Amino acid sequence: MPEFCYHIQRRGSGVYLTRNVRTVEIPVSPRLDLENHSPTGLEYGYPGSGPAQLALAVLADYLHDDRRALDLHQEYKFDVIAKLDQNQPRHTITTASLDEWLSHHKPEED
Repeated sequence: MPEFCYHIQRRGSGVYLTRNVRTVEIPVSPRLDLENHSPTGLEYGYPGSGPAQLALAVLADYLHDDRRALDLHQEYKFDVIAKLDQNQPRHTITTASLDEWLSHHKPEED
């Protein structure tokens, strides 16, 4: 997959997710159409509904596979998103870190 990163940024009372490609920030959809965990917005730093929505948004955007993103996002929330420091206003998720995490979470064989 191509190299880029995701920026998670707290601005005011909201958390925003963007994909950074060659210094261009592209907003990423929270994917409420797939699962509406948190209509009030994205969050990080604890294992709740806002972090679940953020995990789903990251995985759906990165994988381009809605079913797999739905299957994995709760694990990703617990393993990565819930562990981000709430006191830090900005976090970066790299494609390398996503690939590493995904390498340990292969799709189940039918």
